[in-house]
Amino acid sequence: MAALEKGNLQEASELASKAISIEPREGKFYGLQGDALASGNNYQQALQAYNKAIEQPGDYFRLYLQRGQTRKKLNRMSEAEADFQKSLKLLPTALAYNELGELALAANQGGQAKKYFRQAASSDSKVGQEAYASLVRLDLPDNPGKYIELGAAVNDQKIVEVIEIRNTTPLPVREVVITAVFTGQDGRRRQERLLYRPAIGGQSAVRLETSLTATGLQLQVTGAQINQ
Repeated sequence: MAALEKGNLQEASELASKAISIEPREGKFYGLQGDALASGNNYQQALQAYNKAIEQPGDYFRLYLQRGQTRKKLNRMSEAEADFQKSLKLLPTALAYNELGELALAANQGGQAKKYFRQAASSDSKVGQEAYASLVRLDLPDNPGKYIELGAAVNDQKIVEVIEIRNTTPLPVREVVITAVFTGQDGRRRQERLLYRPAIGGQSAVRLETSLTATGLQLQVTGAQINQ
């Protein structure tokens, strides 16, 4: 509805009411009325409009999605979750998965939240990008190597002069811990822990100078934190 898109909430509500008076069994009109009310932060009234919309013939995924968001605003979390799940059954969307991820996160269900955010992040949309950022915040501390890549520059003497640390996420990270395993000059396998403390911006790379032996070198990111 053009009036709603322009922010004319009163006009949008009046137009929806007029449409309802002409066709009272069309659920989408009640849904538009709910949208206008929700946009004005009138969540309780919006919920009543969405309830009425869903009572009409036809199952529309968007009505359940909008009602779920309204119930979430009213702190009716279990009912909101049921609406998001119903919305997904009708049509899977990144928005519904992201909303379920936020509910799971609020309920301290980190593992389930990751699954929902991962589903939402598969969408090439703004919501998908937001979900990916939420996933990174949850998962990077446990699995830093999935998000931070390493490269090594070796000189003619088989010495690693520089390790490049690449942050592939959109979020800044810090306290990157690198575990290096290599063969020393005495032929023994050795392990060394390297730490890069400063923040590394999203989608950015930095260089860490070293003097490690390149023989049998294995590099692994074993720690990192999101830079809050």
